[in-house]
Amino acid sequence: MFFIEDVMVSEGLKTLKFGCNLEKCKGLCCVDGDLGGPVTKDEQDWIKNNKDSFYEHLSEDAKAVVDRDGLIYKDNDGAYTPLLEEAGACVYLTEDIDGIQKCIFERLYFERKIDFRKPLSCHLFPLLVSENHYSKVLSFEKRATCNGCFTKDSKLMVKFEQEALTRQFGQDWVKKLYEALNIEV
Repeated sequence: MFFIEDVMVSEGLKTLKFGCNLEKCKGLCCVDGDLGGPVTKDEQDWIKNNKDSFYEHLSEDAKAVVDRDGLIYKDNDGAYTPLLEEAGACVYLTEDIDGIQKCIFERLYFERKIDFRKPLSCHLFPLLVSENHYSKVLSFEKRATCNGCFTKDSKLMVKFEQEALTRQFGQDWVKKLYEALNIEV
C-alpha cells in the first residue's frame, strides 16, 4: 500500500490492467451482488427528488420493488440501490436490444435527459473506496463476471477509471496518483 494525501492505495493498482467489455459480460457486475451499490447522501437526495425523470423507464418488476420498498435500501451500514430480489440485479438496470444490462441513470445521462450519471460507487467499480480509522482506502475487487476484463491489452485500471477517480477525489489528487505511478496525465 502507498498513500496519496489521506488515501491509502492498493499496491496492485500500480500494474493492474482493466477494460470493461459489456459485450462480453453483459453488465453482470450490476446483477451478481448481495447488496446494491452504495449511495451517498447527495445521491440519495437526487434519486428521491428526481423519481419522475427515470421511474417510467424502469421494468415492471423494478417498479414493484420501488413502490413496495422505496428508492433506496438502508441498513445499519449505509444506503444502497435496491435489488430486485435478495442477491439479485439492481432495480435501476435496464436491458438494451443486445441483452446488455445498463444503468438507467447512465443511459438517460448520455441521452442528455438527466444530469446525474450514476452513483459514484458504481462508476468506480471494480475500484472500491472504503474507510478505516485512519484513512480512506482505494482498492479493487476481482469478480468472476469481470475476468475477461483484466487483460494485458487493457489500459492501466487507474487510467481506465480516470473520470470516476476525478469525481471521487478531484483532478489534483488524480494528478498526484499518476505522478506517483509515473503515468502521463
